[in-house]
Amino acid sequence: MTGMEKWSTTQPESVPEMPTFGYLDAVPTAKHPVALPMLLPGTMLTVRTRNTRYRLVVVDGQARQISISGGRLFPRNTDARLLGALDGDYAVKEGWIVEGLPIQLITPNGPVITSIVESVDVDVDPASLTGEDTD
Repeated sequence: MTGMEKWSTTQPESVPEMPTFGYLDAVPTAKHPVALPMLLPGTMLTVRTRNTRYRLVVVDGQARQISISGGRLFPRNTDARLLGALDGDYAVKEGWIVEGLPIQLITPNGPVITSIVESVDVDVDPASLTGEDTD
């Protein structure tokens, strides 16, 4: 015996699954992808599209649940589900926000497709890292 114990787990460690986006290199206008399922609750994003500036707050990244405000569609915070980026064939790349592609949301008033995303800024809420509330 070498003193090292061998152990096994009955379940693999739970790690958020990275959404697939394999075609990204083939789309020259698509850049700076953000994977919503990888973001912590409380993470804030500023998404600027051709027509509107949106403020998104991650409620549950894995479930792609967000709170969104901005533009005439969302004058105040609205709970929504981000489906993902739409590629040229209007197939949804689930969980992604990508510069150069529009995003699709499901809202209480039905589906919404934004204009093309021009920029995405991600700001992590310090309280989400420490678990403490800030005033």
